[in-house]
Amino acid sequence: MLWRKNKSSNINRSDNPHSLDYPILWWTQQDDWTVRDACEGTFILGSIGSGKTSGSGSFIAKSFISAGYGGLVLTVKKDELDVWKKYCQFTGVPLDNLITMCPENKWHFNFLDYELSRTSRGGGFTQNLVSLFYEIMDAFDKGNGSTSARDPYWERAAKELLANSIELIRLSGEKLTIGLLDEIILSAPMSLEIIHSKDWQKFSTCFRLINESQIKHGYEGDANETFKYWLNRFPTLAEKTRSVVVSTFTSISNFLLRGVLNDMFCQDTNFTPELCHHGAIWVVDMPVELFGDVGRIAQIICKIMFQRAAKERDINNNDLPIFLWADEAQHFFVSQDIMFQSTARSTRTMSVYLTQNLPLVYMALGGGPQADNEARALLGNLKTKIFHQNDCTITNMYGAELISKGTTYRMSFGGQTRAGETGDSYNWQEIEDWLVKPQVFQSLQTGGPRNNNCVEGIVFVSGRTIGGNRYIKSVFKQV
Repeated sequence: MLWRKNKSSNINRSDNPHSLDYPILWWTQQDDWTVRDACEGTFILGSIGSGKTSGSGSFIAKSFISAGYGGLVLTVKKDELDVWKKYCQFTGVPLDNLITMCPENKWHFNFLDYELSRTSRGGGFTQNLVSLFYEIMDAFDKGNGSTSARDPYWERAAKELLANSIELIRLSGEKLTIGLLDEIILSAPMSLEIIHSKDWQKFSTCFRLINESQIKHGYEGDANETFKYWLNRFPTLAEKTRSVVVSTFTSISNFLLRGVLNDMFCQDTNFTPELCHHGAIWVVDMPVELFGDVGRIAQIICKIMFQRAAKERDINNNDLPIFLWADEAQHFFVSQDIMFQSTARSTRTMSVYLTQNLPLVYMALGGGPQADNEARALLGNLKTKIFHQNDCTITNMYGAELISKGTTYRMSFGGQTRAGETGDSYNWQEIEDWLVKPQVFQSLQTGGPRNNNCVEGIVFVSGRTIGGNRYIKSVFKQV
């Protein structure tokens, strides 16, 4: 069993929940799991019905809430919000701490304008906005089964188009929205001749913003480069080239401009991820079970922006740990997770990913050798791993190899003859064998009445021992 507080150990630990050395929970009465451990990432694996969510997942989530930490919760199952409400009630935390973002609620987050308006160091740069848009586009492509690499020329040309569209909005002083980007690109001049057309000038959003920007900034520096792009380089592109470049942008912009995504993420802002830095628990209640691709893209937007806000946070002024929670995490993995996790400790961010098996992770990252490398890199940056009952042989072998081999002793039996007498002999043989054999993961208890509501899990924390061993077999009580 586990302890949330250690009452008997003499080990000195911080009593400040903000400290990296604060014990969030205890695996044994002597072995704690601190904020530092949690910031190094957690990966929980288990088959359907293994108890990973109601076992170790529930225990860690309640420990986070009890300590007063805020965070982002991504949802796949339709009852996820109810689960987190129960966690709050169990720990005595007011339900007001939950900020539920969904189409029925009042919360809106124009993520592009938020990024453009950031005043911190590194904020407001056009190229960072272009990178953000492409992170979302990559996630969109992978979610739709596209794994082919983009041609470098077309990608550079599309990024140039997007950068100059954003820069034109920045120069004009208008609010950045996907809709306005779309209007600029679709009303841009298709030839040098059309630039002098009175009808085009009258109805073109692109021309209107060029004109407003010229009045405000003249023709100096970056402004002049932007004007030259729209009034010279873009109109002289070959028609086929221009068509491909534009469609690269509109393929994702059209998706974001429809329905709830447009309402929630492309208009106004009355919520920002920084609220999580003060203890708010941001639940994106758009479960993939119900919302499909719309829910998935909405939550990936929230995840990327949460990570960006975490990296920008000034820990010297606010060092409250925050968490990123994703059950059925295979729906939300993006390539940037690897880089984020490598610096998560410095941002006091505790990422917890729950999924069924490793093949799902490989598939979520696009499949193929590149996805395999990305998955291995991500797993290497998640230092705490908890294995629940699993029938996936690939996952079970990974667990056995991770915990590694150790020296064990095996007794052998044989007969012998000595001085005319026959007798039995017993010998102990020293061998190297798995400390946890792959088949052990198949037989772990899965909770429920049959197992007295007890879920077994094998816990491994990289770089340390628990109870003097490389791992510990823990029991999590379902409550």
